[in-house]
Amino acid sequence: MQIGVERSAVFVLFLSKGVFTRPFCRLEIIAALKAKCPILTLFETDPRHGAFDFGDAAKDGVPAGFHPILDKIMSDVMAIPLRRDEEEQELMLDKISRVFVEGRAKVLVVADAVIAAAAAVDEHAMPPPPGATQSFSPPPLGAPPSSRGGAATATGTS
Repeated sequence: MQIGVERSAVFVLFLSKGVFTRPFCRLEIIAALKAKCPILTLFETDPRHGAFDFGDAAKDGVPAGFHPILDKIMSDVMAIPLRRDEEEQELMLDKISRVFVEGRAKVLVVADAVIAAAAAVDEHAMPPPPGATQSFSPPPLGAPPSSRGGAATATGTS
């Protein structure tokens, strides 16, 4: 996920209700900020599909450490409404193409300390770093059923 974001020419963020409450969405945003990847946002307008609220409701359930990044995205990044109607979709796609080709997708400048504070909120959800291996030790044969749970741990290599 992170490598894909880092290699992207532009990071397209789809804003819908609760998007900032999702740890992996926050991790992708943080990866885009660290990679200095231009950001383009589309936002859901239809309440039946989780319309995005640009007001204070966008922060409901979002860890406080991520609020500065959420605020920066909502204030500095152009938001294009998602359109489902066939004719409107053509206009929307044309606008997205123009924004991309003209280089108008915004690279957000966020202080490293702010990014680090936001990343710390979701450290438990981080995937293992590249090169890390998953190890699993099964219980010995004949062990009682209660000890057969096993645990997976990530170990890094340097």
